[in-house]
Amino acid sequence: MSQTTTNSIWIRNAWWQVLTLLLFGFTNSIPVQASNPNDLICVPTTTWYGSSAPNVSQGYNPSDPGWRGAFRYVFGNGTTTPDAIVQGIRDTTNSNLYLAIQVNNLMDWDQYSAVVIAIDPDGTNAHMQLLVISPIQAGVSNTNLNPSGPAEVDFYHGLDPTTGWGSVSSATNPAWPQIYTSYATSGGSQYQWYMAAKLPIDATGNNGLAIPASGAFGFYLNIFAFPNEPPTDPPGSVSAVPFAWPTDAPPIGAVGCSDPQTCLFTQANTLPDHTKWGNVTINPATTCQGVSVSSQTSNIYTNHGTAVYEGVNEPVISRNPGDQNIFYAYVQNTMVDTNGTPVIAQGISGTFKIANFGLPSPESWIVPGTEPGGSPIGGDPTATMNIPSSGSATACASPTNNNLPACTLSTGPWTLNATEQAAYNTPATEHQCVLVQIDSAPGNNTIILNNTAVQNMNFEPESTMMMKKIAEISAKGYALPAHMTDQSFDIGVMTKSEVLKPGPIAARTASSSAATQQNPTSQFTWEAHGCRHTNTFVTIRKKRIEICESVGAFGFVVHNTSATAVQSWTNDLSGPNLKKVKNNVYSIHIPKDGVAQVSTTIQVPQQRKGCGDRNSPAAMLLLLVGVGSLGFMAYKRPRGNKNQ
Repeated sequence: MSQTTTNSIWIRNAWWQVLTLLLFGFTNSIPVQASNPNDLICVPTTTWYGSSAPNVSQGYNPSDPGWRGAFRYVFGNGTTTPDAIVQGIRDTTNSNLYLAIQVNNLMDWDQYSAVVIAIDPDGTNAHMQLLVISPIQAGVSNTNLNPSGPAEVDFYHGLDPTTGWGSVSSATNPAWPQIYTSYATSGGSQYQWYMAAKLPIDATGNNGLAIPASGAFGFYLNIFAFPNEPPTDPPGSVSAVPFAWPTDAPPIGAVGCSDPQTCLFTQANTLPDHTKWGNVTINPATTCQGVSVSSQTSNIYTNHGTAVYEGVNEPVISRNPGDQNIFYAYVQNTMVDTNGTPVIAQGISGTFKIANFGLPSPESWIVPGTEPGGSPIGGDPTATMNIPSSGSATACASPTNNNLPACTLSTGPWTLNATEQAAYNTPATEHQCVLVQIDSAPGNNTIILNNTAVQNMNFEPESTMMMKKIAEISAKGYALPAHMTDQSFDIGVMTKSEVLKPGPIAARTASSSAATQQNPTSQFTWEAHGCRHTNTFVTIRKKRIEICESVGAFGFVVHNTSATAVQSWTNDLSGPNLKKVKNNVYSIHIPKDGVAQVSTTIQVPQQRKGCGDRNSPAAMLLLLVGVGSLGFMAYKRPRGNKNQ
C-alpha cells in the first residue's frame, strides 16, 4: 500500500461505490431481458489487446496479460486501498467468461468468506443460475500462500419463487468451473485474497453459465468478507461485511426469508428480486463509453481559488459576510457511437452537496444552505447543458479540467448567513467534503460513468502541524435493525509504517564537490473502516453469521522527513461511548438519527535536528469516494434518500 502522492486524509461513504469505464464505443439501446436498466456492464474480449486468455491456475495475477482490457469495478473507500476489486473479460470465441476478485483491508483469511454470483439469462425463473463459492480453504497461513482450489462450490439451476433455488437441479463442486485463490500480505498485518475463475458459457446451463450471445442478461454479485477479524479469533466469529453489485439492489434478506433472522442463499427471498439486478452483455457488437466526473483532481472547485490547509492547497469556501460561493464541476465526455464517432452528451446537470469529515450517512449530505436556518444556494441542481463531444473544437475528453466553460457545470451563489458562519467555524466543521452527482435529462441516450465525485474543501484554510482531527459518525436516516434500540457500529483500525526511498540526488554546489542526497521520508498510514450492525444473518457453510453493512473509511497518510528514519509512531482513536473491543477493533453505539464525534490523533515523533534537517509531519489531503482506475460501464444511482 505504498503512497506515491502527497500526504493524505481520506473519507468515503460506502453507499456510493465508484465506477469508471475503460472500454470502447457507445450503443443507443441495449435490450434488457430482466434487471435494472441503470446498471450495465460491457464485458470486453481479449482481442482488444491481442492477448491470450488469463491463466486462472495461478489465481489472479495483475501482471497476467490476459486481464488487459478487462472491465474493472472497484468497491472504493477513498483510501489508497479499495475494499474489493472485480474484473472480467471473455475469450475471442465467447466460450468462457473470466472473473477475478480481489479483497483487501483484512486482518486474516477466513474460510467462511463467500462469493455469490447469480445469472438471469432471459427473465424466466427456470433458467436462472446461482453459484456460491467458498474461495478460501481452512488453515491458510503465512507459511503457505500458494494458489489453491476453493473449499466449496455450489451450483443451483432454476429458482422456484416459493421454495427457492435448487428446486430444478443442484450440484456441489461441479466439474466445469475452474477456480483458484491466491493470498498475499502487506506489511505483515494487512491481508488480501485473490480469486480467479474460468466459467464456461453453455446455452443449456448445465455445464456453464447460460449467457446469451446478444442482448443483456441479469447479473448479481455479492462478496462476503471479514475485515474486523484478527488472526487470534476463530474463523467466522465476527460479522461479515458484504460488497454487492449493483449497489442499489436491496441487501441480502431485505425482502424476507422463511426465518427473518437467518437467510440461506438458496431461500426464495434471500437474494434481491431479479428485477433489481444489474445488466451485463457479452455481445461483441455492443461496447460502451460515456460521461464522468472525477474526485480529488481539481475538477470540483469554487470561485475563491485554493489556499494551504495542513500543507496542501485545497479549494476555499468563504464564510465572510457578503461573499458569494459558486461551485463548479468539470465533466468529461468520451462517448462515441457504434461507428466510433464522438457524440454530444445531451442534457447533463449536477447536484452539489456538502458533509462533515468522518463517516457520513446518506442523509448527512445536504445541498448547501438547506440546513435549518441556512441561506439556500441558487441553481442547485444546476441547469442542464450539452457537453461537447471529444471530437469538437471545445473537446471535453481530458480527464482533468481544461477550464472550458462548455465542459463545466456551475451552481448559483451561496452566501453564508450569520447562523451558517457560526456553524462552520468549529474544529469539527471547518474541514468539509463537497460532492457532485451528475444526471441526464429523461429521453437522452446518454451513458453516465462515475455519476458521483467529491473534493475536499475548507472554510478556514491555514498552515498547521496539528495531527488531531475530529471525525463525525452519523446514524441519520438508517432504519433501526430488528430488536435494536440504537445503531451499533464497528470500526477496524489498520496501520502501516514504512520508510520510502530517499529523493533524487541534489545538484552539486559551488562549495562542495560531493553530491548530497535528500533525507529519507518516513510514512505512516492509518485507516479506520466502519460497518453498521444489521441484526440480520446469513448462513455460510452451515455457520450463522451476522451481516455488518459497510459505511466507509477515513484515515491519514503522514510523511516525516528528517535525518533519521522514524521507527515508531503513536496513534489514537478516542471519543465518548467508543469502546475498544479487541486489538484494533472498536465499537460505538449511536441513538437513532444521531451523530457521534471521535478524535483521530497521530503523534509525529520529535527528533533531534541537525543542520539543514526539517520535520514535515503532516501535509494532508481529505478524499471522499475516491475515483479509481476502474473498467466497466455503469450508470448507477445511489439508494434513495430524502436529500438526493
